[in-house]
Amino acid sequence: MTFQIQTSQDRFLSVKPPTSSSKTKTQWELRGDADTVSEETTVRIRMQARFKPKLKAAKEEKAREKISRKELESAAGRRLEDDEVKRLKRARRDGDYHEQLLMLKAKSKHDKYS
Repeated sequence: MTFQIQTSQDRFLSVKPPTSSSKTKTQWELRGDADTVSEETTVRIRMQARFKPKLKAAKEEKAREKISRKELESAAGRRLEDDEVKRLKRARRDGDYHEQLLMLKAKSKHDKYS
């Protein structure tokens, strides 16, 4: 993604590379008086991934992954053991929550014909 940096006088910041013909120390020329957007006024900003803006959808998905023990017990209809809570929380993260919940409900019901 590229950006153009505009000064307070409605001009653009420009950077010109050094000329290869000069034998002196090569320096980049930085100016703030460009009138139009060009290749010299375009800047590419790179940053570490931890500073990049995060998507709202990712935050909502994380919030959906979190579930309390109380919510799990109300969905199951009974008190749950620690290992059952762990299994349901992992299933919710992995995406097969409803299947695991159905298996848990079927296991807890007494049915002599199953």
